[in-house]
Amino acid sequence: RRSGLVVWLKTTPENVLKYTKTDTNRPLLQDKKSLDSINSMMKVREPIYQSCAHNSINAWENNLGQIASKVWGYYGDYQDRKDKRFFSFAH
Repeated sequence: RRSGLVVWLKTTPENVLKYTKTDTNRPLLQDKKSLDSINSMMKVREPIYQSCAHNSINAWENNLGQIASKVWGYYGDYQDRKDKRFFSFAH
C-alpha cells in the first residue's frame, strides 16, 4: 500500500467459480471448487483486501473499459494526493 496504488477488483463467488472451473493453476482451489468453499475463502480474505486497498471496484457491474477508466481515475487522484504530500514537505 505504501509502494503504490492498490485497487481491489471485487467479484462474486459465482464468478470465481465460473472463471476458475477449468483452471488447474489455482492451488488453493484444486479440491475446493464449490460455491460454499469459495464463499468461505472470500469471507476470510475480504477484511485483508479491504485494509490493503485504496479503492475498490465491483468488477461484475463494469465492463473492462469501465474498470480501466475507473482505475485510471483512481491513479490520477492517487498521484495528486502523493504530489501534495511531497510538496507540503518540501516547503
